[in-house]
Amino acid sequence: MTTANKPAALFRPKDAANYLSVARSTLYKLVESGALPRPLKITEKASAWRKTDLDAFIERRMAMATGA
Repeated sequence: MTTANKPAALFRPKDAANYLSVARSTLYKLVESGALPRPLKITEKASAWRKTDLDAFIERRMAMATGA
């Protein structure tokens, strides 16, 4: 299976917050500020973030921290 055919890894809010080492409330504040994309709506009551979106956020923050 190629990378293009693999399903995206999804992180529910608790897992996304843990992955970014922030509180869930901070996760939603990041969304409100536009720093993090809105989660995908999986079902009517469940949402999740793509791992690629979380990784991109981390990369942007690291670049800002190093001045790159």
